Amino acid sequence: MKPTHSPSVEEAKAVFIREFHRQQIRSALKLGFLLGTAYLLYRFIPRPWNGALLAVAPAVYLTGLLALRPQSLRSKTGSLAPAIGLVSFLWCVAIFAAVTTWMGSR
Repeated sequence: MKPTHSPSVEEAKAVFIREFHRQQIRSALKLGFLLGTAYLLYRFIPRPWNGALLAVAPAVYLTGLLALRPQSLRSKTGSLAPAIGLVSFLWCVAIFAAVTTWMGSR
């Protein structure tokens, strides 16, 4: 009768857990960087335009992600339609925010 946990299985588990933790740390650092950048933009851009800039920034970010790494945004069936729909919605919100800010500042 063989033991269920051989040394190679334990080693593979340890490697998997280390890689998982590395990915989580990278994700947390990216999220912290994005939140810090958003705070700085909101704090130091003049008052009516900081909201419009915060509406444009996610649209630019997700458009860049879609252009550079489309495989990461595919659905379970392999379609990019939900990602393209989300990018389109974000650009509509960004345009609306910029136009209303521009109209309000006139």
